[in-house]
Order: sequence, then C-alpha cells, then structure tokens
Amino acid sequence: ELIVFSNYDTTYDPLWLETMVDTACSADDIGVVAPKILFYDDRKKINTCGLFFSYLGYACSSGLNQPSETVTKKKEIGTASGCCFMIKKSTLDNVGLFDDEYHRFGPDFFFSSLEDIDLCWRVRLSGEKILLNPDSIVYHKYLKKALSPLRYLYLECGRYYILLKNYQRFTLLLLLPAFAAFECLAWIFAAINGMTFLKTKCRSSYLV
Repeated sequence: ELIVFSNYDTTYDPLWLETMVDTACSADDIGVVAPKILFYDDRKKINTCGLFFSYLGYACSSGLNQPSETVTKKKEIGTASGCCFMIKKSTLDNVGLFDDEYHRFGPDFFFSSLEDIDLCWRVRLSGEKILLNPDSIVYHKYLKKALSPLRYLYLECGRYYILLKNYQRFTLLLLLPAFAAFECLAWIFAAINGMTFLKTKCRSSYLV
C-alpha cells in the first residue's frame, strides 16, 4: 500500500520509516510524504526538505545548508526530492509512475532531470497533498555535481518538457512574456560559458 523510492547513497534514522507511514496514513488526501534529508558528513545541516519549483521551470532544494533545527514542523510542500520519498500505491495507480518519455533525451537522463517534480506535479493536480515530516530523517552522501554541458542539456530538456506537459495552453500563453525574458537570460548564461554551452542550449530546444 505504501512505496518508498530512495537513492542508493543514503542511510536512515531508526524511526524514519515508521514516522513516514504514520503521516501517510493520517489522511486520505496525503499522496506523498517526504523526510528531512540531512548531509551524511554534516548531520546538523539540511541537504533538502523538499524542492522549491518556480513557475518558469527551475528547481532548488528547500532549506539547503540551514541548521537541522530550523525545520521541525510538518508542512505541505510543493515537491518531494527524488532522493527519498514515500508514495501511496493508490496514488501511483492514479497518476502513473515516472514518465518514460524522459528517456528520449538520453540514456542517463534520470540522473539529472526533473522527473521527481513531474511526478509530484501530477500528484498535486490530482488533488492530493505532499507533506514533509521532519521527524523522519535520512542522511544523504551528497556529491555536488558540476554543471557540465551534458547536465545542462538534461536540465534544459527537462525544464521545457515539464512545462509543456503540465501547463495548459492558456497558462503558457499568459506566462509567455516571463518565459521570453527568462530565455534571454538563459541564452546569455550559455554564451558566457562558451560555445559548447551555446550548442547545448540549441540542442535542448531541438530535442524537445
């Protein structure tokens, strides 16, 4: 009835699973439960308490590098981190699993894309909630990834795809001025980082 997805580079507090189960079973409209994820090498600091996702398609970790004690209360969040989360089987049956379409951008796309955000977006569109339970603690052997051209390609492809997939056409039209302004900044960023990034930016637009 309850399924946990987790990275292979994680360890767990003794009560991490029990507390997530209690939260998931506390209400019918809770579809996903996220733990508080701390750094494995610095267990007093937060790696992520879910993800903040902007309407333009960029994501960042909520609570990153903050002291663990700054997040102590359960709260509804926009997106759980793919590093570790629990989801009800009934929710998966309703919204579907990770989208296989992401694989067309590359064989390793799932390692640096927005598939966790896409899944949680569908959960929220279905009317169910995503809750953070900071009493459930996971330790992540986090390795910061450099923004290589390949990673940049996957992130841009994921950003385009998730917006085109989950926004209605009217919403995309309303947001078009903001998208256009942000795309100008994205092209400037690519140009500053050299020809390889410029080619990558062009390729991401073509692939989507």
